[in-house]
Amino acid sequence: MASRRKDVSSRVFTYGDIDTRGATGGDRLAILDAEERAALFQAKSNGEGAIRNAYTRYQDALLRYKRRRDRREEKNKAHEPRIAFAEAWRALNAQERYPHAHLHWLAQVVIFGLLAGLDFYVFAQAYAVVDDLAEFSIQWWLGGLLGLVVFVAGIILARQIKAIIVATSQHSLVKDLQDDIPTKRPQYTVRGESRTLPYTRASGLALTLSGSIFIALVGLAIWVRLDATTGDLPAVMMTGIIPIVIVAVEIYIHDPLFRLVQKPGRRERSAERRARKRGVELENIIASYDSFIRKTRAGFAHQRQIAKVTAADLGIDTDSDTPQGEGSEDGEWEIKIDDLLKTKVPLGVFHDDVSIYAVAPAQLSEDDHESPR
Repeated sequence: MASRRKDVSSRVFTYGDIDTRGATGGDRLAILDAEERAALFQAKSNGEGAIRNAYTRYQDALLRYKRRRDRREEKNKAHEPRIAFAEAWRALNAQERYPHAHLHWLAQVVIFGLLAGLDFYVFAQAYAVVDDLAEFSIQWWLGGLLGLVVFVAGIILARQIKAIIVATSQHSLVKDLQDDIPTKRPQYTVRGESRTLPYTRASGLALTLSGSIFIALVGLAIWVRLDATTGDLPAVMMTGIIPIVIVAVEIYIHDPLFRLVQKPGRRERSAERRARKRGVELENIIASYDSFIRKTRAGFAHQRQIAKVTAADLGIDTDSDTPQGEGSEDGEWEIKIDDLLKTKVPLGVFHDDVSIYAVAPAQLSEDDHESPR
């Protein structure tokens, strides 16, 4: 572009050509104006296209992030009463009145995976003893699946028992509070509404069904072992003890008052980073266009001054002609981003180390979901 501007300024005033040989100085300056307008028009056309494409990529990334964020918020909102209930009891130090242990989810997976495997094996062996079946036969696997049923029933039973334990602790806590300061039951707030803080309750149906299934299947397995096995008391004890251990471990680990608010996960954070990256790209393209326009206009203004000096040296009068470059008028080549994209884009925030959480809704109204074309 710089060499082209230099060629034009030299050509129109130094050498002349078939189009400009008889032209006045002002007419020859107009050639520079036309070259400037052509360059700026092409730059604006390319800039608008690049900005539209960058905004489309940014909006697509932002929509993916917003979908993940909204799903998480909907889950948190659906569990808001439970979360508020648990937080209210924890604020009263209710967790100090019953046994519990908060383990990392990976540790829980390892513990219960091991217990489920043991339960599977001992029930598979107990089932195989009935008909003296070989290991890994179809009947052996069916016995193992029956052991997994016992495992699930034991987990459900343990959680109902823990709910009863927690409810007893809550009643004791409220009684102690009322002894110190006679007042009504503790209150908690859900979605701006004050309510009486309820107690943890166990499901009678779940307790009955899970307890019946658990006791029946464990008792049947022990009976089969006792009836078919002689001299193998450890195997009989393992058949009965392992399910009880599962119940005991779940009673200790499970905490009905532990309600964790779901935070942004790996995929949501990755989607946010992509949206931020696309936003930075959009800002950079806009800044690059503005910088290019300024340099182009400055370059043509410089070449125009050189051309006038050259004209004066050649004795060509330019004083009577006053074209100053129509393409250099302020604002003509400015791209109005909001008008171009038909929406308000919050530029200047993507380089900051802040979440675009508050930025996303600003340009994602119901009318702006379609990408500009």
